[in-house]
Amino acid sequence: MITNLAPLRSFLAVVRHGGMSRAARRLSYSRSTVSLHVRQLEKQLQVRLINRSNTDELLTREGAALVPEVERSQEAIGNLEDKAAELAAENAAAEARESEDAASDDRDQDDTDPEVVA
Repeated sequence: MITNLAPLRSFLAVVRHGGMSRAARRLSYSRSTVSLHVRQLEKQLQVRLINRSNTDELLTREGAALVPEVERSQEAIGNLEDKAAELAAENAAAEARESEDAASDDRDQDDTDPEVVA
């Protein structure tokens, strides 16, 4: 089971930007971090995604087959994050309205309470 999303993001960045160094620059990671992420993902999936050499990183057949799945998972995660942010904003707005209503009720009650004069 994949529990850390960074390896997925790093793998897609390698694919989209044509190598680990470019992916690292794009993600503001070190090249070794991107390489580690890809190795972690390969270990989790139990399949080699990228063939590495001193001069090149080439997507394997298996890696190419998994790219669309990883892209869909990233899109779904983005949708989940967007929906959660939308719900959080709605909740914050509702709480603010409730707080304003309570304060207004308190002011109204203060205005209608008879004062006791000694």
